[in-house]
Amino acid sequence: SLQWLWCPHPWTDRHTMASCFARSLWVVALLSVARGAGGDQPECWDEKAGLTFDACCKNVKNAPGLGDPSCWDGSFNFDLCCPHEVEARVHEGLEVVRRGEYRRASDELFNLMMNYAPGTEYEALALSGWEKAGKEFRKVLDAEPHSLTYFEVLFRGVGLDCDPIVGPNGSVEVRDPYSEFARCCEPFFFN
Repeated sequence: SLQWLWCPHPWTDRHTMASCFARSLWVVALLSVARGAGGDQPECWDEKAGLTFDACCKNVKNAPGLGDPSCWDGSFNFDLCCPHEVEARVHEGLEVVRRGEYRRASDELFNLMMNYAPGTEYEALALSGWEKAGKEFRKVLDAEPHSLTYFEVLFRGVGLDCDPIVGPNGSVEVRDPYSEFARCCEPFFFN
């Protein structure tokens, strides 16, 4: 309890106890206000009123770095609500990269970089995360064809609906591509 930090001997008499309690409440209130300044605090956003991070913090052409001016009043402004949320979302995007979800991370970080982080200290971080996600996603795409069978490449790749022959034991019978092509394409070319 914060009370013991501000009131070393709070229970000596009724007056000391009351003033100590009041000081403790004051400190808690100040700490709550300081903590409420972050963009991840619910005080900044009211979804029912359309006041959300996406609606309010997105850079707009007539007010770059200020978000949507219609979102802000005397109590709330861009600097109070948006930078902390941008920071949290950039770090969340970097965590998505670390988990190997490169496509999702690429989309999220690009959106943050282009729409929410320009001109902020998080723009470079979002850019480097987006580049890393793009490079890693490209590696996955480059390796993918090597995991496909020739049947998938030859027939599914050209859009032919032809299933491989499955043997009695449930395994796919591997034949040469020419025999498979003749079997699968005969109805298309010779009818």
